[in-house]
Amino acid sequence: MKEPTIDIAKLPLCGDVKDAGIGLPTDCKLISRDSAGYTFVVRHAGLERTSAGGNTRVVLVDVVTKDLVDNSDYVTDRTMVETGSGMMFGEPMLRDIDADGRDEVLIPVGSGTGGVTDAIYRDTPLTPGSKSAHFVKIGEINGIDLEHTDSGYIATVGKGGAAEKEVSFMKIENSQLREMVRVEIDLSENSSGHVQGTCKVINSSGLAGSGLSDSEVTQRFCSEPIVLKYK
Repeated sequence: MKEPTIDIAKLPLCGDVKDAGIGLPTDCKLISRDSAGYTFVVRHAGLERTSAGGNTRVVLVDVVTKDLVDNSDYVTDRTMVETGSGMMFGEPMLRDIDADGRDEVLIPVGSGTGGVTDAIYRDTPLTPGSKSAHFVKIGEINGIDLEHTDSGYIATVGKGGAAEKEVSFMKIENSQLREMVRVEIDLSENSSGHVQGTCKVINSSGLAGSGLSDSEVTQRFCSEPIVLKYK
């Protein structure tokens, strides 16, 4: 159990924190506006120098129920813990990535040319109908332009090769993120200087048994708006 002594009311909202990039970032809070209305206290527990010369930091996110928000001595066993790059961009955030009306917690654990990598935590009750918070890690997402598509997928854009973008289409199955389809968009220029914009499916393992042909999968996913804006 974690027993922090924190005046939650005095914590800044994470979106208002300006990280100077020196030392530990400021502790902050996230407030969900979904039906559960949890408050999340974001704490930074360490900043260590790695053998490779970089920094590693530990982020802890406490789930605080409405009845404990005014208690500076709150006790919670519902803490998410992630270790990641000291150069992580931004703070944890809340987002309903699967459009079910409940917020997921996204904790940045690294970054690179393909975008930010977020650990995704979802409230998954231990028993049906339970109102007790039980956030579990369902996977990680790397990329930019994270969105929920009209077709029901969680999609994100990542970098492929030097002149390609890849778009991953995912769903949550059995409390785990699963990639259903991944497409690649060719952004190289032809001899006339125009971007090729061709799209091809490079993974469709999540649709095994769907009855869709390869051409139908290509037509469907290469026509998604998140793909078309890069073509």
